[in-house]
Amino acid sequence: LGFAVAVAIALVGALAMGMPPVTSVALAIALAPISGSIVLPLVWRVSLRDALRTVVVLEAALADVLAVLAMGMMARLITGGGLAGLLAVGSLVAALFSVGVAVGAGLLWPRVLRRFGEHRYLDALTLGLALILWGAAETLGASGALVVLVFGITLANEAALLAKIGLPEHGAAAVA
Repeated sequence: LGFAVAVAIALVGALAMGMPPVTSVALAIALAPISGSIVLPLVWRVSLRDALRTVVVLEAALADVLAVLAMGMMARLITGGGLAGLLAVGSLVAALFSVGVAVGAGLLWPRVLRRFGEHRYLDALTLGLALILWGAAETLGASGALVVLVFGITLANEAALLAKIGLPEHGAAAVA
């Protein structure tokens, strides 16, 4: 919602300054996200409740991903891809694929990490997997940013997600 409101405000401002509509939309998409590179360091310096801090961090990360996806759609529209074809075949399928891969990897990765036990470099391995997921998704034409965002959200909420789908967190599948 915050991203959509920011796009609308920037779009109205750009149109009011006399910019062409296509340029106005592109500018609004570029200006709308609250950059995670600015928010993430600052959010820890401000006294916020943990729940609110989490929302602010997720909003910043999600807004960046939405901006990348929206700008990609905008570029495809400008270069001749029709909206119906774009949504039906391209971006929608790529986004669903990205989410599916990320959720699958996010639910399997903790099980792989448990086999390593307590080692010092597990965070680096997780970062490496996130970068591999990003590269693989981009190579396949999907959204690397969306894959990494959903992968991180899935990792952070693994226990709750497994409980919702009825799988044990530390079941026999994790040990086998």
